[in-house]
Amino acid sequence: MQADAFEKLLPSWEKVKVLKRQGNFPGTSLPEEVYIETFFGPLKSTWHLKHVDVIPGHEFSDLLISGPFQYYKHRHLMQDYGENQSMIIDQLSFNLPMGSLGNLAGYPIIKAKFDKLFKYRHEVTQGAFNQVTD
Repeated sequence: MQADAFEKLLPSWEKVKVLKRQGNFPGTSLPEEVYIETFFGPLKSTWHLKHVDVIPGHEFSDLLISGPFQYYKHRHLMQDYGENQSMIIDQLSFNLPMGSLGNLAGYPIIKAKFDKLFKYRHEVTQGAFNQVTD
């Protein structure tokens, strides 16, 4: 994994800035903790994420320590399907603030936002691998 992989996977329409990276997992360029700043319309939010469940080359998860969600965990799973074939699987679990009311009102909006983001990331990743193999 490249140190600037996160930035390379950000679409131009998302206003996200890495504020700080702390620590590194042995044998990887994956920081142990990341602080990012995001904007949702005019609202600015700072996220403190910790990388957990790291199995280099196979999976890791982003766990929210503090930020806009009551709970947030994003599991990145790289599934091997034989020679020169793999799949990236994103598993996202989150709860919005204000309990059931927040989830009921905000879930469709947030889900659509993440679906669009993950689709973009998968296309960028596929394109990067196609360039390497062409």
